[in-house]
Amino acid sequence: AVPKGNPKGIKGLEDLATKGFRLAMAPLASPPGSAAVMAILKMSGMTEKLMPNVLDKRASCIQSTVKEVCDGRADAMIVEQRICRFERFAPYLDYIPLPAGLQPAGPLTFTVGVMAGAHDPEAAQIYQDWITSPEGQAFFEKAGFISAYTEEGQALVKKLQDYKDEPEGGRRCRLCYRLRMEETFRYAEKHGYPYCTTVMSISNRKNADWLNEIGEELQKKYPHTSYLYADFKKGDGITMNDALNRELGLYHQDYCGCVYSIRK
Repeated sequence: AVPKGNPKGIKGLEDLATKGFRLAMAPLASPPGSAAVMAILKMSGMTEKLMPNVLDKRASCIQSTVKEVCDGRADAMIVEQRICRFERFAPYLDYIPLPAGLQPAGPLTFTVGVMAGAHDPEAAQIYQDWITSPEGQAFFEKAGFISAYTEEGQALVKKLQDYKDEPEGGRRCRLCYRLRMEETFRYAEKHGYPYCTTVMSISNRKNADWLNEIGEELQKKYPHTSYLYADFKKGDGITMNDALNRELGLYHQDYCGCVYSIRK
């Protein structure tokens, strides 16, 4: 993201390494705005060249940091394209796409459902109905997401929809495991990672045997990336996980993860 009109004439990451360049970044923000950006720098080989130009290495809010570019206090920021489309930012920013080879893997699907213990289930249901309506999806498409009503969105939804009536732990789950793990393998193979694994085996709702079988299959398809076999439930893994959740006050959901499991 650069100020409107691209006054510095930025064409690529190399231009951000210029001496005196003011690069906005939020290294302590959530993963899409921090870890993903650091991964892009690592893949491009530009980490050591760009980090000295970062204005605030302890910034933790993406939107506050983007505003620095809007206000002219920063010359550029590596950020998700959807952020640049926000109404309060769009009039002040131009967006320069990164090379396809540096883009994070995706797309991933997002699900929505009313929690069993919702304080106001009626209001939650109204929100769910709106967010899944054409009007709600148009709002998300404007913000840079893929609408469930587009051809691409329907293809993503249909991958699991055919198995919506399957019981928990059935064929739908195995398909979901494979979809997620293959995205990981694809990314790892593309960016030169020799190993990959999944933390899903820490959950007592996930079948570690299936996960490891899928990993074994996928490492044959992606020859430069090996699968690290694991069952993080072993050795009191679940007990340690639960203890850390309580100690750190982390959210611990009571369903598997997809919209079909939350309904059950």
